[in-house]
Amino acid sequence: MKYHELDCKSVITKSKLPDTDYVVNPYVGCSFSCLYCYASFMGRFVGESIENWGNYVYIKKNSVEIFEKQLKKLLDKKLKSTIFFSSVTDPYLPIEKKYQLTRKMLEVLKNNHYLGLVSILTKSALVLRDIDVLQELKDVEVGFTITSAKDSISKALEIKAPSITSRLHALSELNSQNIRTYAFIGPLLPHLVQNPLELESLISLVAQTGTKSVYVEQMNLSSYIKQKIISSDKTLANTYLSIFTEK
Repeated sequence: MKYHELDCKSVITKSKLPDTDYVVNPYVGCSFSCLYCYASFMGRFVGESIENWGNYVYIKKNSVEIFEKQLKKLLDKKLKSTIFFSSVTDPYLPIEKKYQLTRKMLEVLKNNHYLGLVSILTKSALVLRDIDVLQELKDVEVGFTITSAKDSISKALEIKAPSITSRLHALSELNSQNIRTYAFIGPLLPHLVQNPLELESLISLVAQTGTKSVYVEQMNLSSYIKQKIISSDKTLANTYLSIFTEK
């Protein structure tokens, strides 16, 4: 895995996502190596190829300082906006243990008494480290990407990502601490579409954690994503490829 520090000029970016005003991405790249990930196009901003997605993370080392400056400008405008962590990376990658960029930005929001919604989407139970800060925020929600009810399926397509089991446990813990949660079933994998009982089982597991909200997103089947799956030697991934190419 390649790690490289860089400086950024901005870190709070206007969002093109529905129901989200701004997005924050403390890192460029991702170490989870999910074969279906649409965000691999981000490599072009740091000179990395689409094919190399999952093998590098660029750390925006000055991002906390930039974040605070940008946030104060938003507060000066008296905006009560939604800030989303993160749209094209995971805010709780393993490298976050060392740099703590996400945690430090959450602390900035807490210290500045930010009133808007802070929304987090991750696949990592590392978010539990920051429960103390999350509980101090005025309005916060934490979502976990849950793509299957089985760790074996996740391991085939989300190669280096934390297990589904660990994500479900994290949801349970967050709910026990009265932190609002949601599950993001995205992408909606073919086996869930073809077998409604599998989807029902997945939603049931999510419900058992105490999570009450579920969002679903269809799979992005851009050509470069198909090529990543073709290039994979994972048996299950190749099985999925046959489903993708049926039409």
